[in-house]
Amino acid sequence: MPAGSQLYNILVSFTAGVGGFCFGWEIGVIGQVLGMPDFISTFNAGDTATQSWIASVFQFGCAASAFAFAYLADIIGRKRSIMFAGLAFAVGGAMQAGASQLAVLIIGRIISGFAIGAASTTVPMYLAECAPAQNRGSVTVIYQLMITAGILIAGSINAGIIGSELQTNSTGWRVALGLQIIPALLLLGLMFSVPFSPRWLVRKGRNDEALDTIARLRALPKDHAEVKDEYDLIIEDFRLEQSVGDAGWGEVFKGSNGRRVFIGVMNQAMQQLTGINVITYFQPQLYAIIGFGPVLAQQVLPVVFDFANFIFTFIGMFTIDRFGRKFLLTWGGVCMSLGLAMTYGFGKATQSGAGSALAYISYVGIIVFDLGFSSTWGPVVWSYQAEIFPMRIRSKGVALSTMSNWLVGAIITWAEPYLSRDLGVNVYIIYLCFCALSVPWTVFFVPETRGKTLEELGEVFGDKVAHLDHQTEGDLSAKN
Repeated sequence: MPAGSQLYNILVSFTAGVGGFCFGWEIGVIGQVLGMPDFISTFNAGDTATQSWIASVFQFGCAASAFAFAYLADIIGRKRSIMFAGLAFAVGGAMQAGASQLAVLIIGRIISGFAIGAASTTVPMYLAECAPAQNRGSVTVIYQLMITAGILIAGSINAGIIGSELQTNSTGWRVALGLQIIPALLLLGLMFSVPFSPRWLVRKGRNDEALDTIARLRALPKDHAEVKDEYDLIIEDFRLEQSVGDAGWGEVFKGSNGRRVFIGVMNQAMQQLTGINVITYFQPQLYAIIGFGPVLAQQVLPVVFDFANFIFTFIGMFTIDRFGRKFLLTWGGVCMSLGLAMTYGFGKATQSGAGSALAYISYVGIIVFDLGFSSTWGPVVWSYQAEIFPMRIRSKGVALSTMSNWLVGAIITWAEPYLSRDLGVNVYIIYLCFCALSVPWTVFFVPETRGKTLEELGEVFGDKVAHLDHQTEGDLSAKN
């Protein structure tokens, strides 16, 4: 790939990936804000029920948005959907930062959730549709990398606020929540400079624009063989899909498409059932359960975890196209299981009075868990769902998979304060079991997709269109 193409694809990926940064900011900010004294007193949020709803209502908004953009992503396009996400996230952030009543805060969080639901549905899809096949995985992983960057920066700023006098008044939590407006507006502005997805342009009959976009993304002339081959493949795939009619919801659940939906939904559910979001959301509370004091639990250890989370994502970025999706998910399940086994075992020993030094070994277990997640299940699941669906049902399939992530995540986030209160360190057993289950799930149910174009993936899942295409090619070869 020409150097100019690589640079432009990185710029396009970074721009769209700012949507992931916004998502990461939300994850990184809310857990620590929930513990700020003025925030608790302002919204009477000291009880488990209120904290549970404040944290989880965001994800319910994400789930509703994911369903809505099953339609909107095809109608207005991936690019405009991401721009909407930036605008809505800015509005939601402003409402949260300016809130003095719980109802306003909740509405602001729902709007922010609606924004991130739109971004999480359309950003990976947009990146997959713009990226060349040979490095599509690493390009789409940028979305997860930006999530971890948002978590790290928000968590670091929060740690500074908690360590200062700001946390004693409303300035602290208002600044923490209000700063998310900056990346939201950055996303909105930058999206004006990037192209529409060439595959969406073909769906809308804007074929000349699609060809121009491919040439620009590959940094090659429009008449170059590589550009023409990619363009012809997209056109032919779209024509073959159109030959069997428009895609309704019934088609989404039939045959090979139903298999895709099942895999996408289960992958996203499994990602949440590892416990990653609740561990990230409620880091201070979970570290306190293990046995750490307030300074370490609220300021130091969350930042260390967030930094590791960011660094480990690079492993996934540089290995997903080399070792494949299936290998990474399998290895990640093993690593996450080992990490949570350490966290539970040594955390339990710490609670039994075996020595505070074991709390640090328990924390190392959380870092090992994060190594497994951030390099595999974090980035790979988003990349995988963006590439497995054929163009005619891609928006619906990606939306259903994303809804699974948000609904399961919302339920777990809502339940976590109660689980931690009643089970203590034993809560890690629940997530450990699901991490272990992710290994046989991947081995037996998740096919490899590495190195294939989005159109060629039909062969992997046995699409009727793919078989028809090959049959046609075979007939032509025989005639020649």
